[in-house]
Amino acid sequence: MTKDGQLYIVIKHTTGSLTIGSTINVVFTITGPDSVYYQTIPSITLTLISPTSFQAFPSATSLSPPILNANTATITIRCDQASTIYWGLGIFPSILNHNQADFKRLLTTENTGYVTNYTEANDFFTKSYGFMQGQAGDNVQRKIYNVQSGSNYLFKYYCMNPLGHLSDAQSVTFTSLNYGAYLMKV
Repeated sequence: MTKDGQLYIVIKHTTGSLTIGSTINVVFTITGPDSVYYQTIPSITLTLISPTSFQAFPSATSLSPPILNANTATITIRCDQASTIYWGLGIFPSILNHNQADFKRLLTTENTGYVTNYTEANDFFTKSYGFMQGQAGDNVQRKIYNVQSGSNYLFKYYCMNPLGHLSDAQSVTFTSLNYGAYLMKV
């Protein structure tokens, strides 16, 4: 597991002080004796949008078969709203009945908080889960490494907008390339 490399900022708005469409420029400055050892964090511009744009439930785009190369599969995902994308992968049908809450539960632990991806250790079905951020209408590619040779997989994902509204699941089944490797469990 890896710790969440994302930075979250919470901004409290005082009613009437900003209007929809207003922008805020955020600059990050790292100081201190070891500051020279840290990368510069680029500034960002935040734009205030109306929460009514997120009242509708998001929609997840249907999946096309992934691009396969040796032991990797690259899958293109898209949500129609800015969303957190929760995804899961496993040998078919191992995650068929998993929902977004199952994926999220596996990505949250008391010791490490939120993790960006999780693979079940010693799992015959090689299940893995993750989340990432997606902007409205942008194609997001997820590259999956170490897929088993010549195996039938199921990839499934959900979009969850900032108000917690959830899309229907989209999924695709595919057979990974046969690259000559095999798994034998005794």
